[in-house]
Formats: sequence, structure tokens, C-alpha cells
Amino acid sequence: MSNVRRLVDRQTARIEAGQWLARIDRGLNESERLELQNWMRDPRCAEALESLAKAWDSLDMVEELAELFPLNRFDDRHRYAARWAIAGALLATVASVALLLHTRPWRSATSASSPVAALSTTGVPAFNQDFTTDIGDQRVVELPDHSRIHLNTRTQIQVRYSAAQRLIIMSGGEAMFAVAKEPGRVFTVRVGGVDFNAIGTAFNIRADVPGQVKLTVTEGRVSVHSLDGAGSASTQVADVLIEANRSVTLSGGGKTIASLSAGDMATATAWQHGVVTFEKVPLGHVVTELSRYSRTPFVVADRDLAGVAVTGYFNVEDIDSLVTALEQNVGVQVVKSNDQFILIRSQNETHSP
Repeated sequence: MSNVRRLVDRQTARIEAGQWLARIDRGLNESERLELQNWMRDPRCAEALESLAKAWDSLDMVEELAELFPLNRFDDRHRYAARWAIAGALLATVASVALLLHTRPWRSATSASSPVAALSTTGVPAFNQDFTTDIGDQRVVELPDHSRIHLNTRTQIQVRYSAAQRLIIMSGGEAMFAVAKEPGRVFTVRVGGVDFNAIGTAFNIRADVPGQVKLTVTEGRVSVHSLDGAGSASTQVADVLIEANRSVTLSGGGKTIASLSAGDMATATAWQHGVVTFEKVPLGHVVTELSRYSRTPFVVADRDLAGVAVTGYFNVEDIDSLVTALEQNVGVQVVKSNDQFILIRSQNETHSP
């Protein structure tokens, strides 16, 4: 089973249908026509395109789509439908994406303790507070200096502000840090025996796998410093400076630095918008990732199935839609047993050479 399987849910199909209509309206070349026909092999995609296209007031559009759908679906009545109808549908599509990416309300987890503030000897208020998120929850915290921390699922941090430093102790999970500029107090995130130091920058730290920490810098620079004799051997590495659009993964006492494309950066930070994205990723990794957001973990029954490459993205709060997409697009059956979602090969699925 070497082919890449694409996961499509209804929202994805509707968004892509709007994009295809715009491309059809300005004219498709032969390569695009073949790409469209391949895209429409998924019933959800074809249904979404048909639904939007019926309201499009364009003779050329009707003639183009008549080759894709039975002619009786696009008779003369559809040629005179008001153009504002499709415009409204496309606007709703765009608005739904904007809502997903920018204004999605998150269920907020309660903090682990009440805020503790005191006046330091220099007159700068100290601030001590712990924050946690439960499975599937996210939370945005604004600190006294106007730095912001976006906590992902199952994350624990301790905020320890004083006149001398801004220290965040991260016990596990994942968080995005947008740091307010304050040259007199370095902003430090401490994970195990490693300090990540930044002044006026933005970066993501993921520490949900034992013995491994990954830093992704989206803006500015972050220095990575191992504390003397602290932490495990897996995170004790030489100091390094990571600039924007780069990442470093600390594991096994070594480090792996990578330059990231715009697509890589979008994938790494998509969780902030309630979305998890995959590009040709083995199914076994996909279900491990999605289990972070589900109280019911996913398990792949056999090794061959776990190796199937998957491309797609999902709303992390819509597990039901995810299960349906897996069953319809990846050739698996999802069975709930012993408080787990077990993925087994569908009886209709055959091996690819």
C-alpha cells in the first residue's frame, strides 16, 4: 500500500470546491482538468462542487461542468441563477476559514493555582502562577508584561516573574510564546535541563515526548543553553542560536537543526487554529498525533496499515468527522474496543504493489 491516501472532510471539500469554481471560471488548462477530475473522485468533493456550481450564473461554467456531471443536473434553469448566490456561498466559505484560523473560541482549562503577586525590592511586581490544559483543551494566557502564551493540549507551565528574570518552567506539552520586548529581563523557557532564551520574539516549544524537545522559531532568535549538570543526558547539548524559520530538535544528547519552508512553518503552528495537518505522513504517526487531542486513543492494528502515507488536515475537536474520513479515504475500519479506537484494514481494501 504505497499510494498516498488523502483525508477529506466536508469542510475541506467545501473550501476546495470554492477554489475550484474560481479556477474553472477563469479557464482550465488540460493539466488542471485532469487534476480536477482526480479531485472529484472523492464523492464529498464532487457533491460540494455540484452544490456550489448550481448557483453560478455563467454559460461557460455550465458548459464546463456539463462534461463532469450528468447534463440534467445543469439545465437551462441554472444558467440564470443569481451570481450573488454563489458569491454569498463563497464568502461564507472564506468566512468559515477565517473564523477557524483567527477567531476560534477555545474551551479554557482552569489554572493549577491562584495568581500570586508581590512587590519586589525594585518595585517591579513579581508574578507567580501555574497553568495547565487538559486533553483536547487549549488556552491563551497574557502575562503582566503583555507576553502571550498559547498552551496546546495536555500542557503544564509555571510562570515565575521577578525583577531579575521572566522564567517559564514547562513540565510537558506544547506552547507558543509571543514575547514582549524587555531588554532588561530575558524571557526564558526552561524544559528539563535546557533554557530557551529570547527577547522580543515568537517561538513554539513541543515537549510531549520523553527525552525530546523541539523548538520552532517563527520570529526573531532564540538561544538554546544546557544548564550545567541539570536535566537528562538526552537534552544536554552544546549551546546554539536558532533564527526565524528554523527549528532544532534535542534528543539523545544531540541536536538536529532544520531550515523550514513556509509550508513547514504552517504545519508546525496549525494547532493554534484548531487544525492538525499532514503531508505524506505514515498513518501510524497520524493516529499518534491525533490521540493527543482525544480522550479515546487511536491504535493501528497492523504494521503495514501503519505505514500508509496520509495527506490532509482536521479540526481537532471533531473526532467523529475524523473517524468517518479515515474509513472513507484510507481503507480502514475504525472499531471502538476497550476504550480505544482500533484501526483495522477494511474488508474491501486490497494490497497495492
